[in-house]
Amino acid sequence: MTYCKYIAIAVALLAAVPPPSRAQALNPTGAQTFFAAIDPTIQKWYRPQQLYAEYKWDWWQYSNYARVPYQRYVDTELEGTRWYDLYGNYVTEGWRIYRWTQEQPTTFGSDILKSSRFNSWFNRLVVTQVQRGQYYFAVTVGDEIRTALTPFTFSKPAFNGVQVDLQSDKYAATLLMSRVNLPIALEGGEVNESKITDFNNLLGFRTTVQIGDFVQMGGTYVNAHLGRTSPDLSLAGIRAGNLTTEQNRDVIRQVQIRISDDSPEDGKGGAILFSERVFANADAEPLDIVPLVEGGTPRRGALVADGAEQIVLTYAFTQPELIRKLVFELVLANDYLVEVTSNLQTDFSDQPVYLPVAKSARNVQDGSNQRLVRFDYGLPTANEIYGMTLEVQDVAGLDILAEWNNNNQWHRLPNVNFERHVRAANTAQVGYLTARTTSRYYPWFAYGEVFSVDQDYSTSMYIQDQQGKLDYTNKLRGVYEFVDDNDDQDRFPDWRRAQQPNESQRRSISGGPRGGIFPGLDENNDFISDFNQNDNTRPDYDEPFLRYTVDPPEFLFGIDMDNNTLIDRFEDDDEADYPFQRDHRGYNGYLGLNIFPGVQLLGGYSNQWLLSADRRSRFSYLLFKMQQDRVALGQFRFFYQLKFVEDNIIDDQLFWTQPPGTFGVSEFPFADPMLAQNAVVNSVFIGFDQAWGRFNTSAKVKYEGLAQRSDNVARLTRPGEEPEIIDDSHFLGLIHKLDYSFQLTEALVFHPKLKSMYRRQTAYLESVGSKNDLSEILFLTLAVQLMPNLELEGGTELTKFWDWADKPGAQLDFWGWASLRHTSDIR
Repeated sequence: MTYCKYIAIAVALLAAVPPPSRAQALNPTGAQTFFAAIDPTIQKWYRPQQLYAEYKWDWWQYSNYARVPYQRYVDTELEGTRWYDLYGNYVTEGWRIYRWTQEQPTTFGSDILKSSRFNSWFNRLVVTQVQRGQYYFAVTVGDEIRTALTPFTFSKPAFNGVQVDLQSDKYAATLLMSRVNLPIALEGGEVNESKITDFNNLLGFRTTVQIGDFVQMGGTYVNAHLGRTSPDLSLAGIRAGNLTTEQNRDVIRQVQIRISDDSPEDGKGGAILFSERVFANADAEPLDIVPLVEGGTPRRGALVADGAEQIVLTYAFTQPELIRKLVFELVLANDYLVEVTSNLQTDFSDQPVYLPVAKSARNVQDGSNQRLVRFDYGLPTANEIYGMTLEVQDVAGLDILAEWNNNNQWHRLPNVNFERHVRAANTAQVGYLTARTTSRYYPWFAYGEVFSVDQDYSTSMYIQDQQGKLDYTNKLRGVYEFVDDNDDQDRFPDWRRAQQPNESQRRSISGGPRGGIFPGLDENNDFISDFNQNDNTRPDYDEPFLRYTVDPPEFLFGIDMDNNTLIDRFEDDDEADYPFQRDHRGYNGYLGLNIFPGVQLLGGYSNQWLLSADRRSRFSYLLFKMQQDRVALGQFRFFYQLKFVEDNIIDDQLFWTQPPGTFGVSEFPFADPMLAQNAVVNSVFIGFDQAWGRFNTSAKVKYEGLAQRSDNVARLTRPGEEPEIIDDSHFLGLIHKLDYSFQLTEALVFHPKLKSMYRRQTAYLESVGSKNDLSEILFLTLAVQLMPNLELEGGTELTKFWDWADKPGAQLDFWGWASLRHTSDIR
């Protein structure tokens, strides 16, 4: 039986740290005999033999505490226990705070312990650091560590594990270690220990080296692998993982392959299956087995699956206990999607779960892409990513950043009759390069980016539950992410995953959700939407008195590079935070000129396409920005963008919204209306703010127009929906504000305000409807300073609303009135 201490980490709180010395070293010698205490007497001596020289044979004495009071026993571990390393060298004296060990081969060999002091003393975070000269070394152990290696390999706002860092003037290195299934996240003060046999360990490593003054190169490796502590440890098991006890509980008796149309919405050009074969082990000849074929439409000697049709091939093996490797070959054409399952690839209800293994690169419909699809079957055991980065600063006036990564998704074929199992991997790659000019070329500036992200590139890995089972369908409890979805860049991931914190843990004092996912809408970083600063069930732009300073989200402006009508910085999604979207390849670049300080003009071109479908986004754009701030003239902002767009890539997103009566809804689905398939887009924003003493005025003008250059059909969102032609659409919004503060007396202030808001929006479809309304709102407030720290304020708001929209069910014109009085205790 071999013994392997694969990972052993101990962190101790030091009550006193005596310097290590040979006298304190642990030198075990076993029991010894003291020759002076050897005496053939019948009387038993109850003191240790080492005390013979001091007490001789007077080993007992009468206890009387009249003169000398009794003193209680002192715990020998009052300041912790002594700790030694594996070689017997003294380490420190203290308490065990955290321990993670893995021993193989044995059952329950993966052990994590976090003592109550880890939570109560350290608040679940222990940091230790040493430094010598230019070399800095640190070890961080915690439940929620903000950790990032590179954007495409590892980035988590709350990493549960161990991070080891080393840095010098020229070199830097980071090592990440974690048991990602059942890592223990302490909430109370109890001692927590978790011993398991089936584990999923994470190992991450990144190193960088500075080459000269301007170039830095880096390498990255991240691996999460399944395994068991019952067999011997092997390096192959660390890289490619091993089958868990649950995965390897039986043999593969049946495999089902499902072939379907990868673009079922078009209802044509679906998958065509010409032939199939299956090979077992290393045999050169295919198995003599005929699958059960279900579904599909026979056509010219082949099977076709158009739209919602599916072809299911079921293979039942007669001698499954002898199979160590399965390879399938399919001759396919057109727009196909291949998925596979087996009797061991199931969910918690033992229902088969299909996982994708192959798909066509394009939505081909003429059969010209006929090819042989070959894949090894197995259950997932590991996800491995390795790559390199390059950073160049101010070389020839350019800042360059590049990254390339290779992704291996390992799997093995289960067979309970064998200890070792054949491994295979699906491979995907990602790479990008960006370049930006420095101030050397001022007033000119430029930027360019090239990128490619395979559709199958993945930073996810399956994890087991407490029973050791894997659920391939449930991301919430069955998946660990290397790169989290955290669009709002706070301390919590946006999505829910097993054994990690999320937004739902944050609550507000008003009872509603304190947090929420609202990218770009929390400029003051208080974790409350900037459109609901008083954290109630009514947005500020619709709340009396507050609506004077807060304008509706329709008046926000910015860049929309995916042409889905949502401003990019406010978009949310349910994807990992990659710099570039998965399944996309393309480039983008622009050239600009700083005309004056605060005035820029630039023009550029963007072209990107999907790797898995025949969809593309390309457009040229012109952008003009001006921001001027003059004491006498006020602050003036001007933004103009012109785009000539051809974009048929579907970019559905999520966004934050607050319907009346709610605290806000995160991740509200937004369907890309596909308005820019062939269109000219104009965006204009003008802003003005000025203050003259007690008089303040501001104005906003926003215009957005989409002019169609051809007859583009709107996206169909419901079955049986009739296609509609997209019309030209426009949005015009104007806001004007005036306010003046009258100091009637030293303690009395009268403050009238007037806000005008006009909105006109023409519908791009007849079924959508249009807007055309005007609001005139008068605010009157009167404040009385009763005492130095006591103020009484009352106010009245009067609203006149006109709705001129020509649509059924248009809102009627109305008058609105509101009043409010409150007392403020100012301290």
